[in-house]
Amino acid sequence: AATAPCRPLRSIMALPLVAVQGGLVILASICPQLMLKLSRARHKNNHTIEDPVVELSPDQPFTMDADTVIAFVSEWVNDRTVQDMLVNFSTIFGAVSGLYIMLTRKPGGESLSWYSAMACTRTTKRMTETWWLAYAVFWVLCFGLIIGGGLYKWFDKHHYMIVCGGLAAPLLLQPFIAPGITGEANVPVWSRYSVKATVWIAIFSFIGNWWYTHYFYSVLKASYSMPAHDLNAVPLAMYFATHFYFTLYHALAAQALRGVRTLFVRNSARFMFECSLVCAMAYSTAFTESATISAYPCYSFADRHQAYTLGSAFYGIYFLVSYPLFATIDEPREQATPIITITTGKASPTKASPAKGGKGGKGGKGKAGTKEEASTDIDSTDLDQEESTHTLYQVVWEALGAGMAVLMLLDIVRAALPLPLLVPMARPCKSDASLTCPPFDGQLC
Repeated sequence: AATAPCRPLRSIMALPLVAVQGGLVILASICPQLMLKLSRARHKNNHTIEDPVVELSPDQPFTMDADTVIAFVSEWVNDRTVQDMLVNFSTIFGAVSGLYIMLTRKPGGESLSWYSAMACTRTTKRMTETWWLAYAVFWVLCFGLIIGGGLYKWFDKHHYMIVCGGLAAPLLLQPFIAPGITGEANVPVWSRYSVKATVWIAIFSFIGNWWYTHYFYSVLKASYSMPAHDLNAVPLAMYFATHFYFTLYHALAAQALRGVRTLFVRNSARFMFECSLVCAMAYSTAFTESATISAYPCYSFADRHQAYTLGSAFYGIYFLVSYPLFATIDEPREQATPIITITTGKASPTKASPAKGGKGGKGGKGKAGTKEEASTDIDSTDLDQEESTHTLYQVVWEALGAGMAVLMLLDIVRAALPLPLLVPMARPCKSDASLTCPPFDGQLC
């Protein structure tokens, strides 16, 4: 029987919003810098003899008087990249909205909120997602401070490793040294959801850096030019950074897809909506990441307009494959009617069920209802846990398969353009100091 969703879920599921808000804060903090640079560039390009170029210091403060605000808005509205991205997002989310109205709610789910529907009914998976999203608030703020505050200007190759490796370490080590965070202290190591999810993300992000980065080098003419230790011509620190970026992305995507599958009847309309939602999330993820790190000069593109518009679609290919696949790991079976029940270990007289062996307790108290569990346990979806969980072996092969699928799609796009795939043994700035980004220019990276 369906029961009312637990109120604490609302605060738990607010964490994704907090993480997104953190990203928006970073974007808001760097937008004035980006638009000021754009304005200066256009002034220099469009000046006449009567309107000489006024050299502006890069450190000149951004004054928010009325004329500056008007100029800022005018430049932003008339910018070709902004206009194209507005068209792209309007088209994508217009399609998502159009398909949404075709969905049919499941019986009994009319009053269920999106917050509750997004929560996994399997405790360990829900707690892992909550941990990832809570930790994302911390690392997003750290990156915002480093990039927005210009702290990277004092970094060398060792600092990059310390920062990125240090931020990734809690996520990589938690399943093994602090399983209690995800409620898995008494679960065998290789059966823990947090272990399986971490291994999946680690494999997929490693493949992305080792292989996919070279497609960005070849197709989008991207470049990393900061001092760093390299692995296959990719800064080693980026392997760690990608891991904690991807935990945030995949936790949010898994919750969004779960919300759809919990609330709406499975049919062709829902399938089309899920496909459009995955496409929208993939493109939005790719663009948002590019926009939020655009103030960082050591990751650059030959054509930033192309990187934002077409490059977001190219990068989004990663997530077209990974979002739906990752969401299936240890996901409880879909119910015909929404069942969102979060228990605290106390038996409910209306939900008492006999313990194995057929002996139920009096007054609704069976074996299952007399134990006071310290952790929050879950509802009837755990009854078929063995049938709906993955083994670590399956997780490893699915991650490798996802990596190969993305590689094939990227290569199909590259061949269609057509462009050669070049896989250098070292970044160009390793041999040419003039290619190293400021403030490190003049030294090999």
